[in-house]
Amino acid sequence: WPVFPLLKLPSGSGIMHRITSDWYMYKSIDHALKTGDTSYYFHPYEIGKIPDIKKRINFRTKILLRKLGDNYKFSLLKFIDNYKDRFISGKQLLEKHNKKTHI
Repeated sequence: WPVFPLLKLPSGSGIMHRITSDWYMYKSIDHALKTGDTSYYFHPYEIGKIPDIKKRINFRTKILLRKLGDNYKFSLLKFIDNYKDRFISGKQLLEKHNKKTHI
């Protein structure tokens, strides 16, 4: 699982991408890829319609909901384009590791 190289804080997810920055994510993923395979995931709600929250929400929730919707979608598309030659499916990853261990 990718982590930010200096502080060893988690990375590789939509929520960390949204609450930190593109720079943080690129540094984390680049560092992780130097040592082998890594992962990145996001939830569909992060690129969907931003929820209309009428009631007051606490600071923690505001941070967790930061940059949802089009803002994150734009960052995610740039991120995907940057690593487009590095993506593989779970099946391809399994086949890659099966070849290494001769199972």
